[in-house]
Amino acid sequence: MAAQGGEGVASEVRSPAQRSTEAAREIEPLIGRSREQVEQGTALADQAGRTMGESVVPVRRVTDIVAGISSGSVERRSGAQQVGHAFSPRDQVAQQNAALVEDSAAAAESLKGQAQPRVQAAAVFELARQPPVASAARLHEGACRGRPRRPVARRRSPSQSA
Repeated sequence: MAAQGGEGVASEVRSPAQRSTEAAREIEPLIGRSREQVEQGTALADQAGRTMGESVVPVRRVTDIVAGISSGSVERRSGAQQVGHAFSPRDQVAQQNAALVEDSAAAAESLKGQAQPRVQAAAVFELARQPPVASAARLHEGACRGRPRRPVARRRSPSQSA
């Protein structure tokens, strides 16, 4: 019986060992495929890393360009504001000057209208074309007609009094 007992144990041990061998044979191709897939995944990850690394440089360049454009826009806006502030007083002065010119033109037109009747009234009088002193003397004589004349004291020059 002991021999039978040893044989029974051996068969019980053989059976799981055979199953383990068969399972190992089935698992081996699965492990091989898994290893291939892991290697392919690693290769893809490496390639993605390189591609992303290569993308970083152009992205940095674009970022630098956008920063430059932004900085330039800020400078242009600031410059435009300074120009606006510089021209604002000039615009105000120009508007004031325009208003003064309009007022002056209106005043000149009004004076012209007021002067026209006076020019027409003065045209009635005709003065002889003589030197102004003679004309003034004649006007004085005409104004004094009919009045008694008073003698006019003449001043002596310093050469006559000596």
